Amino acid sequence: MKRSKKVMLAVLVIVQVTVLERANAAVEYIQDWESGAAGWYSKHGSSDPVTIIFNSEAPSPTMVQQITRMDSWGNYFSPLIPVTPGETYCIGGCINWVSGGWPFIGFYQYSSDQEFLSPVWLIGQPGYNTGLGDTVTPVPIVDGWHWYEKTVTIDEGTAYIRLMNELFNSPSATRGGLPLAYFDDITITPEPASMLLLGAGGIALLRKRSIK
Repeated sequence: MKRSKKVMLAVLVIVQVTVLERANAAVEYIQDWESGAAGWYSKHGSSDPVTIIFNSEAPSPTMVQQITRMDSWGNYFSPLIPVTPGETYCIGGCINWVSGGWPFIGFYQYSSDQEFLSPVWLIGQPGYNTGLGDTVTPVPIVDGWHWYEKTVTIDEGTAYIRLMNELFNSPSATRGGLPLAYFDDITITPEPASMLLLGAGGIALLRKRSIK
């Protein structure tokens, strides 16, 4: 039985490396926090800096973003990321929700002149509207790290986006307790290559659980 488990883990490692190599070639943008905030900022300025901490359970290497306040209309934002109007992208990330307001991931849309257009929410409270006529990928009340994603077609007139995340400040959108959640591997991938990324994320999380 022990030998079978070792063989299975070896196969998972080989598959993980292969899929990651193929996926990384197609990734448009990824924030894994290993190099710090890398241009991410809080809308509240220096009074609310992006907090990055060591986490031994992190999906990819060891650094993650920690959020300990609730907000709305986005709290933390990425640098401007160029996108192609009419193209479909998969936007996803790993979330470990501990307590407090519901974790959300979305983006702001900007024109070619970098003028703000509108917000879009992709991942968050079940049933919440994306702003595009459908609902977000739901984040259930579960423990531990989980990968969430949603595909979106970029509106005509949108040339840039800023990724954003938050713990939603709403009495009806809370798990109880003080606000606390962790985010990692916030990623934009052009379709259909995102299916490879999903496989990589799933294999990585499976491998961590198997090792335990």
